[in-house]
Amino acid sequence: MIPQLRRFKKSIELGIFGLDDGAVICHLFQVVLNVGLCIALFDIKRLEESYIFPGDGASHTRVHFRYIVFRPAIEEIIIGKIRSCSQEGVHVTLGFFDDILIPPTSLQHPSRFSETEQAWIWEYDTGDGSKHDLFMDAGETIRFRVTAEAFHETCPTGPGVLQDGQDNTENKIPYSLTVLYTLI
Repeated sequence: MIPQLRRFKKSIELGIFGLDDGAVICHLFQVVLNVGLCIALFDIKRLEESYIFPGDGASHTRVHFRYIVFRPAIEEIIIGKIRSCSQEGVHVTLGFFDDILIPPTSLQHPSRFSETEQAWIWEYDTGDGSKHDLFMDAGETIRFRVTAEAFHETCPTGPGVLQDGQDNTENKIPYSLTVLYTLI
């Protein structure tokens, strides 16, 4: 993870003046489209002049800073924990990032999903003609290889944008990874 230089305009609301510079940066743990997940502020390079606009009362300051971004390379191997299992695959977490999916086609073959156990089961061939069931339970540590990433622009919709009877339940995940289960 390499620190990346970004520029943002940040409005400092009235009443929080005097806080340290890092406290006013609100981009941490947010996804920046086609960049990645912002994890930590690395440093602040420069603060430009502040402006107070009439009728606002807030200080508007342009801030130049670098932050640490999580965006693994394709084919990178990562260690994570199984968060849950479902028919759509194995959901993995890194603790700070949960939108990782191992689809059924990327699991070890042959594998099957057990509805009663809510777990994927790898039917491991022991070599003597018998099979041994290996369960992929929640909380287990696994290694996986990143095969694809997806960025989705998530813009808020205003009240006038939705049609009558239309529901605003379509929640897009701004950044997700598709991975391949691996045994290294």
